Amino acid sequence: MGLAASQAQLLTITSRITDNELRAQQISEARKNLAIESTEVSQKYDQALDNAQMMLTNHGPDNIQNYQKLSFNALVNYNQFNNQYGISSSFGQLFVSETEAQIFKQVVTSSDPLKEFLLMHGLEYNTTYFEGLEKYVDGSGKILNYTIQQIKDLYTNGDTDALSEVFTTYGSPVFAWVDTAGQNNSGETKSAWYTNLFNRMKEGYVALEDGLASNPEWIQYQLKNGLVQMEQADENGKWSPFIYTSCSDITSQADDLTITLAEAEYRRALGKIENKDKCYDSELKTLDTEHSSLQTEYESIKAAINKNVERTLKIYSA
Repeated sequence: MGLAASQAQLLTITSRITDNELRAQQISEARKNLAIESTEVSQKYDQALDNAQMMLTNHGPDNIQNYQKLSFNALVNYNQFNNQYGISSSFGQLFVSETEAQIFKQVVTSSDPLKEFLLMHGLEYNTTYFEGLEKYVDGSGKILNYTIQQIKDLYTNGDTDALSEVFTTYGSPVFAWVDTAGQNNSGETKSAWYTNLFNRMKEGYVALEDGLASNPEWIQYQLKNGLVQMEQADENGKWSPFIYTSCSDITSQADDLTITLAEAEYRRALGKIENKDKCYDSELKTLDTEHSSLQTEYESIKAAINKNVERTLKIYSA
């Protein structure tokens, strides 16, 4: 092969090597994009799983349970069978409904704000003692020379000395908080609940707009992003913060159809990416083999050209 032909072939091989290297770079960039695309697909799938609706377990008599979408109202509203939870801000202020905030402001300046607070929530501090005396009334409509109304009046006026014989015979009145909402509701439980709430509000509170209080998306976003803190009141009225994921009354309920579709899309997209990556990998191996072959051929032709040049120089220098 002549020198000119060899040089032409060398240029052709050099061009092919350059094209080969350029294609390899393009494939490398394409594989980087596939990695980014794979991450985005995974994030989209995770988001679909993360969108599972938070549910609140409501307890009832005889261990009956039912579930509802978790919202602020659902979590903090009074239920005599539920645990008492609260939501506080990053500043430690307890979130309360606009209604609770109004009630608190209304009673806080009274002489007995806690009592007024409880009264505003349908509680009465009452006794059934006087009604119970009716079974002891004699034929004249009296008990130890007193009518029941007279006994009530004397007790109300603080004249308990006059009633000492009545109390000795029939016992003294015992008062308790009574829930006026219904006979099946525990007044003591309700009074403890709202006493806990009142005492916690004294430490600081902020009113939550009604629209947000009833919106399941609001509390779900706030909890998952750590923007609010859950609290729980124990049987002694002590409030303690805790992580919402440890709350046994909060569960997640995914939309089966949404999850199924998301998983199908995830597998389809991931399979497509993997197939592309396999093609790129196969092409890179081919390019690598071709590059090695071209490099070998390049070195061989270059060596032949150098020998031809050396022989020509020897001829003309002889």
